[in-house]
This record gives sequence, C-alpha cells and structure tokens, in this order.
Amino acid sequence: MRMWRYFPPVLSPCVGWLLSLALPIGLSACGPALSDPAPSVGSHASLNGASTAHPAQQDSPSSLNDLTKPATSFVPLASPQESAPDQKKDPALRPDRSLLSDRTSQSVDASEQPGILPMMNVWTPEGIPVSVVVPEDPIDDASLEDDANTERRNWDIAHETEQLEDEKEQEERFDERAVNVAAPLTFNLSKETTEAQTAETFAYWTSERLANAQPMLPLANLRAAAPEAAAEGSGTPVSLPGKRPTVTASADSAARLYDPAQVKIQSEAGDIELQAAGSFGTHYTSARVNPPALETIYPNRTVGKLFFTDSTGSSFVCSASVLRQRIVVTAGHCVHKGSGGSAGFHRNFLFVPAFRDGAAPLGTFTPRRVGTTSQWRASNGVVPNAADFGMLEMNDRGTTKIGAITGTLGFRTLSLNPNHTTKLGYPCNIDACQKMQQVTSQSFRAISPNNVEYGSNARGGSSGGPWVMNYGIQGKGGSTTNLNAVVGVSSYGYTATAPKVQGSSIPDSRAGGFIPLLNTMCAARAGNC
Repeated sequence: MRMWRYFPPVLSPCVGWLLSLALPIGLSACGPALSDPAPSVGSHASLNGASTAHPAQQDSPSSLNDLTKPATSFVPLASPQESAPDQKKDPALRPDRSLLSDRTSQSVDASEQPGILPMMNVWTPEGIPVSVVVPEDPIDDASLEDDANTERRNWDIAHETEQLEDEKEQEERFDERAVNVAAPLTFNLSKETTEAQTAETFAYWTSERLANAQPMLPLANLRAAAPEAAAEGSGTPVSLPGKRPTVTASADSAARLYDPAQVKIQSEAGDIELQAAGSFGTHYTSARVNPPALETIYPNRTVGKLFFTDSTGSSFVCSASVLRQRIVVTAGHCVHKGSGGSAGFHRNFLFVPAFRDGAAPLGTFTPRRVGTTSQWRASNGVVPNAADFGMLEMNDRGTTKIGAITGTLGFRTLSLNPNHTTKLGYPCNIDACQKMQQVTSQSFRAISPNNVEYGSNARGGSSGGPWVMNYGIQGKGGSTTNLNAVVGVSSYGYTATAPKVQGSSIPDSRAGGFIPLLNTMCAARAGNC
C-alpha cells in the first residue's frame, strides 16, 4: 500500500530536509498552517477543504403575492455563506497546495499495524505533535500535480453542472409564480371542453362562417360615460416577462381558412378622419403591421384573431394574445356576456395567431376552458368595467403548447397610467379586420371605475387586443425591463366616432380580478404557466 499517495504535496520539498536534520522542528518554513475548518452546510468543499459559497442566486417567489415585493428583493436559494479566501493571494488554498489531511493528524504505531510505512513526529509552530509518513520512494511531484489538476477539473465540471441545474430550477419556479395565490375562481370558469366538443368547434367554423363573423366591441354612450377620475387600481405592481418561441414552427401562408373576397363586413373607413387625432385631442399613430411577414415574427406572432359564437348562435370576432404557455388573454366580453352565470359563456372559440387575409400561418387553436373576472361576470354587459378581462386555457397541438409556437408576451399590473403603449388587434373599421393593425399612443385620462383611455382609431374587432409597453425587439443599449409587457386590453370605445379613444380596465390584484383569474387559469393544469 503506497500511503505516500495521501501525503500532501506541500511537504514534498521539506521531507528530505527534515530527515537530514533528524530533529523535531516546526513546519512553518515548509508550508502553511495545518488546520482548516470543515465546509459549512450549503457550500461546496474545495480540494483543500475550504468552503466556497454557492454563487449568488435569485430565487423566484412561489406566488404572485411575493411578486409584489420590489423587483430587486429576491431571496437566495441557499443561506448566505462567507466567501472563500482569495486563492491567488493565499497559496495555501490553491488546489496543488493542499493542507495536511486527517490521515497525518494522528500518530500510528507501525509495530501494531504491519504494512504501514515508517512515520516520524514533527511539531507545528503551536507545539502540536503530528506524525508524518516517510515514503519509501521519492514523491512524484508531477504525478501529484496531475492528480490535483484532474480533481480541479472534475470540481469545475460538477460546479458548472450544478449552476445550470439551479438556473433551470429558477426558470421553472419563475414560470410558476402565478399559481396558487388567491382562492380559485372556479365559479368564473366554463366547464372543461371535451374532445367531441372540440371536434364540433372545428366542424362549425366553415369558411363562410369565418368570413361573416362580425366585430364585437361594447360602445359607451358619450353622455353616459363614467366621470374622469384618478386611476384606482388595487395592490402593488406585479410583472412577468414574455418569452420567445421555443420550437421551430415555420409560417404557412397557404394555410387559408377562407378567401378574403368572401368577407361581408362593412368597413367604417368613412368615419375615420384623416388627422390622427380625435375630438378629445388625443393623438395617436395607426398603421398596418407590414410587410405581411412581420406578423409571423415574435412578438407580433403572439397576437391573433379570436372567433366565437354567443348564446344566440351569432358569429363574432375579437382580438387576443398569448400571455403564458397555454393562456391566451382577451376582454371579458369576448368570452362571457356579463350575465347568466355559467350559461353566459360564449362557445365555439377558435384562436388564430398571426391571422392575415383569411390565412392561419401558425395554425388554429381551441380552448380547454375559458374564464372571466367576477367584475365582468356580474356586469350585465355594461362598460366601463373595473375588470373587463377574459382568459382561455388552450389545448396543445400534440404535445406542444401554443406558447412554445408563438412565444408569450409579458405583463405588468398597475402600469396603464401614465404610460405609452402599442395596441394590436384586428379592428373591422380598418382593412375589414383582415390584417393586424397597431396603434401607438399615450395615456389620456383615467375613467371610473378603474379604467384608462388612450387615443385610438380602432373600433369593433379590436376588443381584447393587447396594450403593450416597450413593444418589439430592443436594440443594443435599449431598455431591458418590462419588455413586451401587457398593461391592458381593448375594452370599449364610444358610439360616436369623433372622440377616437379606447378604454381598458387596469389589470390589478383586486379580489376576483385580473391576477386572481390568472392564478386560477395557471393552477387549472400543470404547465399552463
């Protein structure tokens, strides 16, 4: 047994000198101190026994209640540890300068343990006796160096692997922040759709019905509009980022649902003034998302057209966007009529992301269930409403979630006023709701209850379309916070066309509102968010 393999390399230059003197001397001239504390819990043990703390990590709160903390107040996954000394400054902590191990801290009686190599006693500067193995053969410094390097590389690989695993866990927790915060709003959800009902939905939407679906956008009477008021909101701002698509899904412009020539929607183009401002003095910029290929590029591809039927069997269209991996957000009036309890939910939902001119370049999706807020469910269809929001939990395409195909937008609550947003959707007064439109403008005024109005020329069909802050792909040096964050959705406009404003409820954490609804939808099935 070659015990010298366990003999620390720090003594190799000193052994011959010690033997030649044959005197009990200290080791202060040969190497570093002979003791080292054991690694603390939650830390990595380095080759020399020193404690190296885990890299700083940002844990994600397990709920959206935790998200109401400032964005910088993340809690480390591990308890704080003292950082390891600088190895460059202290050669005693370099992997090839290991300290004496416990193998040499106790004297051994060679006569009682045959086969053990001879040992001699030496003393530390503090006067502590230790026994040192005297090797039969000269110590191979190169071999020890190779061993140390190999162990160091193995440690680095293990450390890097652990970091990647921590990052993956962090990301998974990050995506589950919207789960199990408030009491589930199960009474605000529709029944789960069966496979047979899904098949019926696909069968229902013939090309003729799709082409003739009419816009839905509640219109407020100007005289009866709620008075201007300070933005209400409830709770503190909550936000989550969006994600780019994670699977390759090439756009197929040939996947046509119907011929645009079949469309029989009467455009309101004649009601739109040339000047991009309304009688309220609200300025805006309105344009197609163009060229067409841009509609299938992230983040545009998260936005789509939502087809559905109401309780009378009439066909309608709204706009919507992908907010989480299986969750699509729209307006409450696009999923529920605002009365009738569970019977008030619309039917035959079909979502077409990146829709253009009757084509479904990314395919079509149906929901497993839909939900709305308590405020809209009991609204009797009256706008402005404190929480005109609806959400759909989409079925997967095979094993692939819609968010993996389109990517997802982020969101931020309590951020609608003041702000400047890009509003996207399919207003039927422009291009007969056959092309995606974008309107950019800033907040105009707060309206009770819990709404904010912006300048916009979009009307029916744009309902449920996202209002997004910091929209698009940022250039180098641009903002990196709250990118592509939904801060509202199109809720209502005015019967009169002159004002050219649209309103949105403010997403917040009020009971039965936006955040509780999102919590419920996320918790409905593992992996929804």
